[in-house]
Amino acid sequence: MPRMKEIKIEETEDGCLECTSHSVNCAYPVINVSGRVVSMHRYVWEVENGPIHEWLVVRHLCGNSRCCNINHLTLGTMADNVRDQIVMGRRASGEDHKQSKMTWKIVDDILTSTKNGETGTSIARRLGLSN
Repeated sequence: MPRMKEIKIEETEDGCLECTSHSVNCAYPVINVSGRVVSMHRYVWEVENGPIHEWLVVRHLCGNSRCCNINHLTLGTMADNVRDQIVMGRRASGEDHKQSKMTWKIVDDILTSTKNGETGTSIARRLGLSN
């Protein structure tokens, strides 16, 4: 049976325990457990507390996605997690979102043009937008 790679942890000034030894997948350190790729924070939670219900996520109360300090982790729903991200300023929205196609200026132009009676088709052509 192959051995698991040694896990190296560094403590930050905020008390976060960051995994520095394993690859980061979408900002979360991941490990291979019995052929299954698992986020380090989920692995730590399951070792300490047992299995996680499929409809729950492990939230970072500290806001540090690399942290695996069990005292900084809690279970919640995806809605709880999104709310955490918004409150902590970690959720991109509007122009800051990586999939954003429009600026706030364009959105304002569309809303104003619509209020002034311009059709959606006309606005899309004028702005060079399509679906």
